[in-house]
Amino acid sequence: MAIKIDDDLMTLEVGGVVISEARRRPGGWWEVTYWPRFFDRDQAITALTVTELLQAGSSERAGALPVALAAGRAGYGEPRMRSPWCSAKSW
Repeated sequence: MAIKIDDDLMTLEVGGVVISEARRRPGGWWEVTYWPRFFDRDQAITALTVTELLQAGSSERAGALPVALAAGRAGYGEPRMRSPWCSAKSW
């Protein structure tokens, strides 16, 4: 597993396959696959690292969290900033 970090794109690869990515958006915010909010640069790196740990099976519910995050049902409280693809009804 490897996280590759560039100026506008970060990718998480497992076995040569990209399983998650973070893209820089206008205004400096980063959009990370599976996570229903925007992050600053450091938070985006952390989100990719957490995704990597979950993918590696470091949790019993490793497969459930990315799915729940993608659906906006993680249950960890309100995000500070909602992503444009999440509707208010999903929260």
